[in-house]
Amino acid sequence: MMRAPRFEGTIGRTLAESQPWYDEPPHPGREAPNVVVVLLDDTGFAQLGCYGSDIDTPNVDALAENGLQFTNFHVAPVCSPTRAALLTGRSQHAVGMRSVANFRTGFPHQLGHITSSASTIAEVLRGEGYATFCVGKWHLTPSEQCSAAGPFDHWPLARGFDRFYGFLDGETDQFHPQLVCDNHPIDPPGQPEDGYHLSEDLVEQALAMVTDSKGVRPDRPFFLYLPFGATHSPHQAPASYLSKYRGKYEDGWDVWREKWFERQLETGVVPPGTQPQASAAIGGRSFHLTARVTRTAGQDGVLFATGNENSGISVFVQAGRLVVDYNAFGDHSIVESDDTIPAGDATLVARVARGPGRSGLISIEVNGQAAGSVDTAAFMRMISSTGSSIGRDHGSAVSTRYQAPFAFAGKLHELEIRLADDEDPATRSAEAAEEMRRQ
Repeated sequence: MMRAPRFEGTIGRTLAESQPWYDEPPHPGREAPNVVVVLLDDTGFAQLGCYGSDIDTPNVDALAENGLQFTNFHVAPVCSPTRAALLTGRSQHAVGMRSVANFRTGFPHQLGHITSSASTIAEVLRGEGYATFCVGKWHLTPSEQCSAAGPFDHWPLARGFDRFYGFLDGETDQFHPQLVCDNHPIDPPGQPEDGYHLSEDLVEQALAMVTDSKGVRPDRPFFLYLPFGATHSPHQAPASYLSKYRGKYEDGWDVWREKWFERQLETGVVPPGTQPQASAAIGGRSFHLTARVTRTAGQDGVLFATGNENSGISVFVQAGRLVVDYNAFGDHSIVESDDTIPAGDATLVARVARGPGRSGLISIEVNGQAAGSVDTAAFMRMISSTGSSIGRDHGSAVSTRYQAPFAFAGKLHELEIRLADDEDPATRSAEAAEEMRRQ
């Protein structure tokens, strides 16, 4: 965004009657700091050493040691919305990016780019005299505008950055990336057989931009936005990293998750008494959910919920009956037990089975007895980016039959989710057919 031209001198009939005035470019002042923002895709803070992990992250740990470390923050757990909110300081819905930039809905909340009515950090800082650099993953331009033909209205250089080096779409091959420099595509500067990997290239390019700027204008501070692509798919780590950790985590996710959680308790990352909640990856999978409860008449509520009002699955007790609401993006498939659950101890089971194509079947049991079933309107491959909760529905209600959180009023002794056997022929056949359909 260019500054409007100014002239504060005077223009008379002759030079002698005129007063020149020189519009000096803005400067943020000698004490203005350099600003570096590093964004990691699909990375939870538990993967950093300073947050309990034993993954080697010495440089991040050093920053935490000498700075501030936050434990309560929120993101939009999708690529483009997080970037839009971060760069504008506003809700992703308010700036036209409720989802990834790869599509538009025809409404202002999903334009496929950041609305022109919202300024980015880079536009604000450049207007104050900063040098501005973006190096890495952009993913804030509609897909059809990412070719060499443009248009370039929503490329980084049009949104406040002086320089750009990286890739425009949501992902790229980390050894053979599709690269853009400023406003034109380029070939990678190296090959994998020579040790090339995109992450190192990005850092080297960022350092070169900063050096070029500071070498001539040491007085001018810079803003560097460095969004890596490495921890997003495709997951392609350099061979040295693979060999460094090969075999280290063979105990499995559950064991290491517990170790890291204990370290978080010890270091104060999470407060004492925190109880972890985790859930199996049930999107697109057949699974069985078993809840062992003790309740009396009137003790209803949610046993398990994942997702939100847009899409999700909720298993709950209502009016004394076991209910499953399979919310496939507003299309609710609901099954309710034929009879009420007997008071006292009870074992409640929900079975979600994937069928051919987009079909599925949900069945429920109460104390070992079949209690009802329903075909799903559409079997969801990806349910929601909103996590799971046990004993309540912690977000916007998955089901329209209750108001969140609708906490379970009885005693929930145990809740187990067991994925269907991967060798089950029907499951494997359905998964293979769906994968072929996607390809």
